[in-house]
Parts: sequence; C-alpha cells; structure tokens
Amino acid sequence: FIFGTIGRLVPVKGHIDLIEAFSLLKDEYPTALVAIIGEGRSRTELENAITRHKLEDRVLLLGEHTDALQYVKAFDAFIMPSLSEGLPLALLEGMSGHLPVAGSDIDSLRPVLEDCGARIFPVNQPSAMAKCLRDILNCSREQLHAAGERNYAYLCRSHAIENFRTQYRNLLVG
Repeated sequence: FIFGTIGRLVPVKGHIDLIEAFSLLKDEYPTALVAIIGEGRSRTELENAITRHKLEDRVLLLGEHTDALQYVKAFDAFIMPSLSEGLPLALLEGMSGHLPVAGSDIDSLRPVLEDCGARIFPVNQPSAMAKCLRDILNCSREQLHAAGERNYAYLCRSHAIENFRTQYRNLLVG
C-alpha cells in the first residue's frame, strides 16, 4: 500500500509530520510505504527523520519529477499534510488519479475535503494523522475504490477546466 504526496520539500508542506505519523504505525503494516515527490531545502531534515525512525525502505523521497502525475497512478491514497496552502493543486492531482485523499484541516483544504467527503486530520498533529492513515489502511479495496471515484466525480463537477475558463472570463469581462 502506497501513501503518496507531491510537493516541494519545505517545512510548510508538512512532510515531517507525515513521516512522524507513519512511524507510529509502520510496525502494524509492514508492507505500507510512503512516497514523496518533490525536492527542496528540507530534504536533509526529512532524510534524518527517515533514518531516525528506521524507515529507509519505507519512506521514499523520489525527488522532483516533471511527470509527477504519472506517479499518482501508482499511489493507493493521496495525503496532503500541509500547514498552509493556496489553491491545493496537488490534492486535485491526487483526485484526478481516482484516489482516496486525506488532508490537514487548514482553511484552504478543509472545504475541498469536506465537499468530496474525504478524511481530514488536525494540522501538525502526527498522532491524529496516524489514526487517519490507519483508518485508510483498514478500508477494503472496494471502499478505497468508491472513495477514489467519489473524489474524481467531485473534481470533475467542481474543478473542471471549462468552469475555470468561464469564471475567469466573467472576472475579466466584469
């Protein structure tokens, strides 16, 4: 089972909390992995946390990829542990892969997560995030598939490019 996320390796993305949360359940789920796509100044800190928790083969820092969306298809669930976000494009990318998603309860993520019926965990609380990850791991394949389809339907309904174009055109025209 692969929990995946995409984002620059910077503190505000909350990757350290994801590693801490995963360390709390790693022994219960020995085949689960975390894959983080991105690069940035926090790489050394994250590598140190991975080593400290003995997660070298379980948390993968995959670096920056221009084709990150192709990797989303290999994930089983998309996790967004951010401490702050603008428009959560990476979360929408996770939804485009028909994945179940979960994210922190920050103001920019909460409405999207609530609207699509996704899981939400308190920001900057690894133990609460671990509970959320555990809940996902305990879902059946059918439940995960249904959540992914629900998220994709939400994405198509609420964030379609045609809607964006219309809203942008209306903004420009006044």
